[in-house]
Amino acid sequence: MWLTGFDAPSMHTMYVDKPMQGAGLMQAIARVNRTFHDKPDGPLVDYIGIATNLQEALAEYSPSDRDQAGVPIAEMVAVLLEKHDIVKSLLHGCEFNSSPNLSASDRLAQHAKVLDYVMADPERTERYLDQVPALAKAFALCDARDEAIGIRNDVRMFADVRAAIVKIQNPDSGRGGSGAVEIDTAISQLINDQIRSVQRTNIVQSRKFSEQLDEAIRRYTNRPLTAAKIIAELVKLAKEMRDNVTRHEDLGLSVAEAALYDVIAQNDAAVLALGDDTLKKIAIELVKVVRSGVTIDWNLEESARASMRAKVRRLLAKYDYSPDYEGKAIELVLEQAELLASEEDPTT
Repeated sequence: MWLTGFDAPSMHTMYVDKPMQGAGLMQAIARVNRTFHDKPDGPLVDYIGIATNLQEALAEYSPSDRDQAGVPIAEMVAVLLEKHDIVKSLLHGCEFNSSPNLSASDRLAQHAKVLDYVMADPERTERYLDQVPALAKAFALCDARDEAIGIRNDVRMFADVRAAIVKIQNPDSGRGGSGAVEIDTAISQLINDQIRSVQRTNIVQSRKFSEQLDEAIRRYTNRPLTAAKIIAELVKLAKEMRDNVTRHEDLGLSVAEAALYDVIAQNDAAVLALGDDTLKKIAIELVKVVRSGVTIDWNLEESARASMRAKVRRLLAKYDYSPDYEGKAIELVLEQAELLASEEDPTT
């Protein structure tokens, strides 16, 4: 801030395409040489050749400062390839695919496989946590070289897995880094949006999926499930929720009718006694009852809610719906009615 006159944001890499020298050159370098989270230093990509000007500018600084600048790029490439070989040797026996072209679920599964393999051996875990930062630092210093480009997908995966391990070992330490592949990342990529979508239309199904998600997370937290296995469970749950989008069509009902069908079909005794066709008839009539009784402020007026309860109770009694579950069913119908009242398209 002292050099530029304003609070400049943290920058990662500087691309030099015009001549600079002296204090101006050092001030420019100062824009990128700050460490920040996983950023260990400030790489410069020199398009025009400022090495001589850099050495002259550095002459004004102490010998220790000068010793830290101008390391030959060939040396850094050699270090990079050495560290990459070390990390790969730690993963010997673990087949993995670091391609960025994998689907989100496949990519998460690959990360989980590496994570489980590393954490299966405490000594391997310690060495992995020690070597990956050195690999990442070397990569940052020569990431434009062909050798670095060839292994960048591996480097990214190794760093992501390390961040996830750190998160698992220190759950209260905050996020493991901007690219960390964690279980909450899998949830956000595969499931959260779908659960929110179901919540807008179907109370019963949204609660069912939320309970399944909570149970999977609980089993992972208690460690009976490996990261790979919980990823597989989350993928399966996400697929089930995607299939749920068209489930009402399979039932031959509208979205609203299917939601109320789910409410009354929770009672196993009613399902056995009445059968599927009768439950569908009840659901269709329930939608009509609910929509005919909904007013703008009905959910704020107890008299309106009482009237709807009475109508729903009479309808259920008409079909000899099991009285043991009637009270719970009525309250769920009213909750579902609140969602119907907020629908933009009443024909659904």
